[in-house]
Amino acid sequence: MFIAYSTKNGKVYARVVQSKWKNGTSRQIVLRNLGLVIDKEKGIYRNRKEGLICYNLEKNEIHPCEPMTLEG
Repeated sequence: MFIAYSTKNGKVYARVVQSKWKNGTSRQIVLRNLGLVIDKEKGIYRNRKEGLICYNLEKNEIHPCEPMTLEG
């Protein structure tokens, strides 16, 4: 599992994907769309459904971001 980033109209978006091999080629299966990247290092994203979220790839956890997370 890893986070794939793509740029559309000058904005960076992220999604959690998993690679699967089939017939000698790798396919990416989208597990979750994280949305617009706010802070890549801190794992902060914004999507329409959940608003502002923090995502931890190692634990595969999503939780609402606290206001303190954005300040520092």
